[in-house]
Amino acid sequence: MTTTMMQPTTLSGLLAEGGVRRFVGGLDVIVQRAWIVAGEDRLAYTAIVRLVECCREWHWASDILSHAEGAPLDSITKSITCEFTRPIAVGSLLRITHRVIDVRPRSYQLRFQLSLPYQEQPCATVEMVSVFYDPAHEAVAEPPPDVVAYLRTCLADDQSAGNSG
Repeated sequence: MTTTMMQPTTLSGLLAEGGVRRFVGGLDVIVQRAWIVAGEDRLAYTAIVRLVECCREWHWASDILSHAEGAPLDSITKSITCEFTRPIAVGSLLRITHRVIDVRPRSYQLRFQLSLPYQEQPCATVEMVSVFYDPAHEAVAEPPPDVVAYLRTCLADDQSAGNSG
């Protein structure tokens, strides 16, 4: 017996499946039956992590590379933590947002929130620390100054928004 499981672990693969909308700060996806383990009606943690990776890839392409000045730049995941608070059922509209929560000279931390937007229900939180990597020199590296400035702006904007409430 063969089961079809969620195949896209890349943003391009996810986009090819359809049911995805990109926006500044995240993705909206319709949870597909093919992503669900046979006999279940909700996403497994592995599928959730794959979707977060697609959102991280969207963030990298839209936010980081646009400020990298053409420098050879990649990242390595140093750590990832996940908290799952509510099941995500097949057919759900799932919103995955990301925000910068820490910036260091050679790394930064993102928080991904997964929620059912029409029900205002949080489903999972994933935090990831990414270390900048220079693939040309195969070494951890400091990113271009514009990348750091952009990330610090995101962090400052988020902190000022949090303090105004």
